Amino acid sequence: MRRATGKRAGPALRRRAPLAIVALLLLLAVRGASGQEALDPSAPPEATEPVAAPEAQRARPAGAPARGVLLVPDGLLRRWDPLTLFFPRPTGPADGGPEDTPERFVRLAPAHPGAWSWLDATTLQFAPADPWPPLERFTVSAAGETFRLTSLLEAPRASHPAAGAVGLPPVEEISLTFADPVPAEALARALVIEIRPLPGFGDAPSRFLTRQDFEIKARERAARAEPSTYVVALRRPIPTGHRIFVRVRTRLDDPPERAVAEIAFSTAEPFRALRFGCRREQLPVVPGGARYSAEQALVCEDAGPALVVDFSALPAALGVVEAKNLVRVSPAVDGLEARLSGRRLELTGEFARETAYRVTLVPTPIEDQEGRPLDLAAVNELVLAFPRAPSYLRA
Repeated sequence: MRRATGKRAGPALRRRAPLAIVALLLLLAVRGASGQEALDPSAPPEATEPVAAPEAQRARPAGAPARGVLLVPDGLLRRWDPLTLFFPRPTGPADGGPEDTPERFVRLAPAHPGAWSWLDATTLQFAPADPWPPLERFTVSAAGETFRLTSLLEAPRASHPAAGAVGLPPVEEISLTFADPVPAEALARALVIEIRPLPGFGDAPSRFLTRQDFEIKARERAARAEPSTYVVALRRPIPTGHRIFVRVRTRLDDPPERAVAEIAFSTAEPFRALRFGCRREQLPVVPGGARYSAEQALVCEDAGPALVVDFSALPAALGVVEAKNLVRVSPAVDGLEARLSGRRLELTGEFARETAYRVTLVPTPIEDQEGRPLDLAAVNELVLAFPRAPSYLRA
């Protein structure tokens, strides 16, 4: 039998060649973008995983320095944050496990209940058994490094008065409820209490309470798991006519504008005389007193002359005697009578024409229908005149 020559075998090889090329291309495609061998589904995972990086490098956070011990978190502690130490070289057991003598490697001050354990040979972690107490400072010392941390204060769960409350009587105390106990003195430093006259917005002048303006008392808890409530007892009540802003800072070093919570509420608008004068024109009443000059004299109506006082609320029964005690007129007016029309007091009488009358509003013990006394600490005074009625007769 004659052997096949190269020429005769060539066509068969050429027929098989495209299949081989296709198989090779498929193999390359499977290796593809990852540049790895195709995974054999029957192979165990250990045989197909990429080679792991050294344990210390794999455990340390990305971007951390390669040398020295590292603590996470570094600076701020939330309620249940664990503490994780990354050592630059293997220090604990390779398989991890609890650490019964952590003082050999790390020191936490002040002490806090919890447990230390190794996650791997280079990673030591502390899991707190209780939440970190708010506004406390801690230090962690390990491998010659010292880290300082501050525990954050979470927003209060509730308050009294509640946020958005309006029309309140004078405020004598403010209560705040937190999830966990807070050191009273630290809470006092974390509070920012601002008071503005109503309406409390814009350029209204404001004042801030100082540490001498209040004291903080903790209410007793029936059970350890209950929230903690603290009463901010004000040495002087916040009177009516004010808006109060209570801001709670998350850290003692934070400025007020970075508060974790803001609670705003308002006391009731006080019972005040708002304006006084005549029907045609009035001037504002200033609770602390005001004397308007003759250059600000009011030119009033020429028909049905009357003095008026507008109040912020409905006055209680206001007779002629109370009205004359509140509104003094010079020179005297004969036949002076008083009448309430809603929130307006009107005094009518025999007013002379083209006569300058000095009208004085005097602090008087009158009340509104809710029993609130009139908020008027000093006199307000103005000058007005009633012109002659125009003549309709023509020459």
